[in-house]
Amino acid sequence: MRNASWTTIAISGALTVGMCVAASATVSSRADDVARLQAAERVFHEVLSGTGHTVAENVLVGGQCIAIVPGNKQFALGVGGIYGKGIAVCRDANGRWGAPIFITVGGASFGLQFGGESADLVLVFQNQDGLEAMLNNKIRLGAQASAAAGPIGRQVEASTDASLHAQVLAYARSRGLYAGVNLNGAVVQTDETGNRAMYGHAYWQDVLAGKVAAPPEARVLLTSLERSPYTNPVVMAQRERAGGAATQPAGQAAGQAVRGAFGAPTRPLLRYSAGVGYTHERTSPGLNGFDLNAGMRPYPDRLPGLDIIADISRVRGSQSLLGASATSSQWTYLVGPEFDVPRRLFTPYGHLLFGEGHLNTSTTTTSTTTVGANSFAWMLGAGLKLTPTRMFSIKLIQLDALHTSFNNSGSTDLRLTFGVGIQF
Repeated sequence: MRNASWTTIAISGALTVGMCVAASATVSSRADDVARLQAAERVFHEVLSGTGHTVAENVLVGGQCIAIVPGNKQFALGVGGIYGKGIAVCRDANGRWGAPIFITVGGASFGLQFGGESADLVLVFQNQDGLEAMLNNKIRLGAQASAAAGPIGRQVEASTDASLHAQVLAYARSRGLYAGVNLNGAVVQTDETGNRAMYGHAYWQDVLAGKVAAPPEARVLLTSLERSPYTNPVVMAQRERAGGAATQPAGQAAGQAVRGAFGAPTRPLLRYSAGVGYTHERTSPGLNGFDLNAGMRPYPDRLPGLDIIADISRVRGSQSLLGASATSSQWTYLVGPEFDVPRRLFTPYGHLLFGEGHLNTSTTTTSTTTVGANSFAWMLGAGLKLTPTRMFSIKLIQLDALHTSFNNSGSTDLRLTFGVGIQF
């Protein structure tokens, strides 16, 4: 009988985990995304308007990112599982909330537990880097990331809040019966189909970084976040200056402590780039060498597709004719604008660069003679990059027309380049 009982528990646990996996794999449509945004906005209002068991307002002020999972499901019979779909949104250094991404929460838990529950989850992250690390690496809460039950009540006493140093503060508003519920072992990850349905092929990292405009369907949620003093430090400061917090000195001190523990929302955008590549210049003789480049986006918010590029290259080649050999070595130093279509897996780009070229030609017969020349140079070209991650790119192909006028002899040569790059 005991073996049968354990068999029942094991089967129930396996079914529970299977349900979680199946639910997480469900394809999300744009209609599903819109419904999630509407439900998240409703949950946001309800957790602030409730009495007693509610998300502490000062914790919301200190957090940089919030995840809301409406109607998160939890089932257990000895072995438990949780799953749910929601949204996550972060604010920038100016305190403004950006476009939301779509996430899932799922996992298994063990222990003496029985029952079922549907609950609204609210997760407050201390910084955007912590959220991105969890989403990139599928880190388990409570095991690989410090997670704690969020302090309850309208205000948090700074001296007694022991969970300030947690990476994630978690809240659940239960609507059913469940014993032994916790988020330990749960994994927060992106809902790829949901993000694709709303944003196309834009990277979720770029959505969180504010590089993608928020969809109209998210306007109500973002407006609520912007207008609430608990999720907008500017509104909170205005209310405090107006004397709205004068009767709550302990709460104000707690808010400062939470903000200090969570840190200011200062996450810089990836404005800089650098790369290295192999270059072949089609001349007579053909020249081969390397190419180095560095770039900066001067206006990442207003003109995200504009880069200012500095390019240095060296190509070299030699040929022999009638017992004589000639070796050519050419350097080019160029700078100018480059325009791309960011936030795409395959990124097309084009540029027009200007600068200087230097050519050394060494001729060897019985002795070696070297002649050098300088010239104004320009290069017009285009290419295609593969960007599998936000920080790494592969230059699949780049074709350029390089024009020089060494020794008053104009020449336009075709240049082919392959390489890799990083963004930081």
